[in-house]
Amino acid sequence: MRKAEKHIIFLDTSIFESENFFKGRKLNQICELSSEDLIDLKITDIVYEELIQRIKANIHKAQLAFKKAHSLLDGEGKLLKNIKEYDEFYPLPKIDDVSTFKVLKEKLDALLKDNFIEIIDSTMSNYKEVLNDYFQTRPPFKEGKKKSEFPDAFTYSTIKEWAKVQGTKVYLISNDSDFDDLTTEHIDCSHNLSTILDLISREIDEKHTEFIENIYEDSTLQLIDYLSSNYLYEISDAVFNEIENDPFYEDADVQKPEIDDVEILIGVINEIVLNSSFSYEIESTISFSIDVQYTDLSMAYYDKEDGVWWGEERQTETKYYSANVISIAEYSYDLEADRGYFYQMNDFKITNLEEV
Repeated sequence: MRKAEKHIIFLDTSIFESENFFKGRKLNQICELSSEDLIDLKITDIVYEELIQRIKANIHKAQLAFKKAHSLLDGEGKLLKNIKEYDEFYPLPKIDDVSTFKVLKEKLDALLKDNFIEIIDSTMSNYKEVLNDYFQTRPPFKEGKKKSEFPDAFTYSTIKEWAKVQGTKVYLISNDSDFDDLTTEHIDCSHNLSTILDLISREIDEKHTEFIENIYEDSTLQLIDYLSSNYLYEISDAVFNEIENDPFYEDADVQKPEIDDVEILIGVINEIVLNSSFSYEIESTISFSIDVQYTDLSMAYYDKEDGVWWGEERQTETKYYSANVISIAEYSYDLEADRGYFYQMNDFKITNLEEV
C-alpha cells in the first residue's frame, strides 16, 4: 500500500485494556501492520496517561487476587503441600508494585516505539467545544456521570483537530459506546478492532494481489526460459527411468534433451510475505526431443541353459516426449517502491511423462 493511501488509526485506552495491554491477538495484529508501515497507528497523550493509570490499577487488583489465592491455598488447599509437584506453589510470590510497574511501563513504551505508534499532543484540542458539549450533554457526555467522559471528550477533540490540520480522515477505534454517534467528516468511529482489521486486510490483500499478479504476468517469458534451461538433468533422468522400467529395454544411455516448447498452463499464488516476497505454483507442459540408446530385448529370447539373451539389438533413436510439470516460482517485491522480480524456481516435479 502506498504511503498516501495508508489508513490513519487512533486507538482508545479501552482497546489496550480489553486486549490485556500486550498479549491480545488482535492488538498484536494491528501493531504488526503498523510496524510493517502498512498503516499509521496513533494514540493521544491522554490515552497514554490513562494507560499508565490503568496499569497501576490492574497491578493493585493483581496484588489483591494473589493475596486471596494465597489465603485459599494455605487454608483449604494446604493438603497439596504434601505433594512435591504442588509444594512449589506455597507460598505464592508477593507482587512488588514498584518493580512490576517499572517492567510494564517499559513494555508499554517498547510496544509504542517498536510499532511506530505516534503520541499526539492534546494541547491542540478545542476546549471551548468540549465545554459546550458538556453543558449541552452531547456525546461523549451523558449527563456528566462517568469519570472518563472528559478524557474521552478531549481525546476525541484532539483527534478531530489533528485530522482537520492534516486535511485527512482518520479512524478512532474504541470499545466505548459513547463514541458510536461521533462519526464526522474527519473521524470514523464506526469500527471496532475486529472490523477495522478485516477492512485493512481486505484492502491490503486486494492491492498486493493485483500488484503481485502483474509481476507474475510480466515474468512469463522468464519462467519459460528458466524451465527450458535449468532442468535438463531432471528431464534426462525421468526419461532414463522411463526406459529402464520397460521390461524389454535395458542398459539405457540418455543424452541431454532439446527443449522444443514450454507452455505455462496455470499459475496460482502459493504464499505471500507482505512487501517482501511471494511464490506461485506453476503447472506447465515441456515438449522435448532426446537422443537415447538402449538394448532392445523385444525380439530376443533367453537361453536358460547359458543364462544369456540371443537376438538382442542395440538401438539408437531420437524420442519425443511431453512432460507435465509442477514447480514453485519465487519472487521478491516491494509495493511501496513499485518493484518486483522473479529470481528462482524450485520444487521441480514431473507429474506425467508421455511419449508422443
